[in-house]
Amino acid sequence: MPPRFRPMTCVVFNCELVEGGMGPDERAALYATENLLRDAISQASRVAGRRLDRALLLSCDP
Repeated sequence: MPPRFRPMTCVVFNCELVEGGMGPDERAALYATENLLRDAISQASRVAGRRLDRALLLSCDP
């Protein structure tokens, strides 16, 4: 699935092995970028009137 269609958790997830290989500055930059992404998605969710931070199928009404 192309990244633009993936839910946020699939985009920002890094396993401990990956994060463990990062230096403190790299980890800080990763967390800062993740926070910017979360803020942008939160703002978009407010504008759209629906949750955009999880997979589309999980957001559908049964």
